[in-house]
Amino acid sequence: MPAIIAALVSALRIMFMAKMGLMAVKLLAFLGLQFVTHKYAIGPLLSQLTAYATAAGSAGGDFGANLVAWMGVLNFDRAISMVISAYSTRATIMQAKTFLGLSAST
Repeated sequence: MPAIIAALVSALRIMFMAKMGLMAVKLLAFLGLQFVTHKYAIGPLLSQLTAYATAAGSAGGDFGANLVAWMGVLNFDRAISMVISAYSTRATIMQAKTFLGLSAST
């Protein structure tokens, strides 16, 4: 009986460690992609769009201010972040599959 329990505990420990490693890699990849996307894509893109929008309303109208306000209401930055994250995650996974020699067609 103790041998069965020891084998069961050992198997559970191995499964847990395998899953923890995979979850740690996924977490680090997610945090890294979020940081890079926000730092190098979303920030400059939003500042450039804000500059364009405020320049569009500089002729005396309030078009630029309304456009910036609506971009905030519609969560434009979150939408762009999700799209860029999805594309970069897919590209990262495809590169990892190619590097590891797995089929990269899926």
